Amino acid sequence: MTVSALIQTFAQWEKVPIDIEDHVKPEFLKLGVKDEVYFWSDPKLNPGIIRGVIEHWEYPVGPSGPTKYCADITYAEQLPHDWQRLVCCKELLHILDPVETRHTKPEDIHRLIEKIILPVDLRDPLNDGIHANTDRVADAYATAVLFPLRAREILWKPYNEKKLLIPKIANLTELPVRYVALVMNELWPEIHERLVAIGARRIGTTATELSPEGVPIGTEIWSDKVPKPFEYLVDRLIRDNPEKVEQAKAKPTLIGWFVDQAMRELKGRADPHELSARFRLKLGL
Repeated sequence: MTVSALIQTFAQWEKVPIDIEDHVKPEFLKLGVKDEVYFWSDPKLNPGIIRGVIEHWEYPVGPSGPTKYCADITYAEQLPHDWQRLVCCKELLHILDPVETRHTKPEDIHRLIEKIILPVDLRDPLNDGIHANTDRVADAYATAVLFPLRAREILWKPYNEKKLLIPKIANLTELPVRYVALVMNELWPEIHERLVAIGARRIGTTATELSPEGVPIGTEIWSDKVPKPFEYLVDRLIRDNPEKVEQAKAKPTLIGWFVDQAMRELKGRADPHELSARFRLKLGL
């Protein structure tokens, strides 16, 4: 299951608004997501600091049964309805994040909040780390799901003729004006295409044929081949850090250390999910 698959599922929808419970969650199930998802509003959550959070938890089904995975999505009750929808969808998409991009410690969440609320000119994709960067991209993913490309095409003509304005489209889609303006920009189709391409790169994609690298069927790989400079960097970081390798093999979430090192050397010019999958493949995780 990838974000790309979900975006493509909704790309041809013509009717808006897209409902989170009635439309998005059922498509999650169809595409293979088994997590139980619960939405909660919190009057104490300050939307000026953070609009929503997701907490992952699990429980065993019976004494010897399988583990059931769950997610609590909490959004700020003070948010307007359009923002509540965007936040809930964004947090829902975080279910598809690799484990190392999730936050399990309170101090990690506080650091993430500080980075997310920084002004654009103070953001540093290199040093912010994959957590903050992943959260920002999720805004665009959620927008692509809740404002289908086909619906945009239908609205484009009256909008281009100035018969339909952004605030009216925001009312129709029940989305914040700033994100509706983004979708109605001429560059959105290209952005949408790139979101689909990036969203296709997710851990756990199983090969259905022999990959370009000669990986046998059934091996967990990425859908896109990693550029050779990235491949060399991955090999070098693994070779030069044997202690970190053993730690990551014992605790796979520590793969995030390798991803952060690679992102620093690449100056942020890489998809952290793609790098994470490559390290996992190399380390046999």
